[in-house]
Amino acid sequence: MLEAIRRRAIRRVFYSSFARVYPVYNLEEPDHFSCAEDSAYPATPDSEYGWEKLFSERLYLAYQRNHDIAVRIARYHNIFGPEGAWTGGKGKAPAALCRKIVEAEPGDQIEIWGDGQQTRSFLYIDECVEGKLRLMCSGFAGPANIGSEEMVTIDGLVRMIMRVSR
Repeated sequence: MLEAIRRRAIRRVFYSSFARVYPVYNLEEPDHFSCAEDSAYPATPDSEYGWEKLFSERLYLAYQRNHDIAVRIARYHNIFGPEGAWTGGKGKAPAALCRKIVEAEPGDQIEIWGDGQQTRSFLYIDECVEGKLRLMCSGFAGPANIGSEEMVTIDGLVRMIMRVSR
């Protein structure tokens, strides 16, 4: 892809990355979560997906340096919205939990993964699009985090959904 961009003399390109490029301890210690660029290195993503995103970022930045291509990289956090998957096991946490709560009978318990204390930063799709547009129009050359600074526990998200579903 990058070579095709270079050959066609495209001067500006966007790469969609993900917050999973940050070290695994960020996920294990939610009270100390950091999205600062210097916390991404030394690199220790929690999965092959995180490594793939981080390595791809490095490739895009190398093309920026070597071929004068304006690269914009967004590190997204958990995106959700009205067109997200609702069934079939592909739903993000907000949609999946909403579905479970709506389908539960009074007095039922719902299953959540983990102990409920894991935290996530959520990003509504409209804010995602706005962030991408602003980034593409900016002169900012490094990876940009596009997400909320607010960390929400899964248990907290369940309680929030239950309050609004009454």
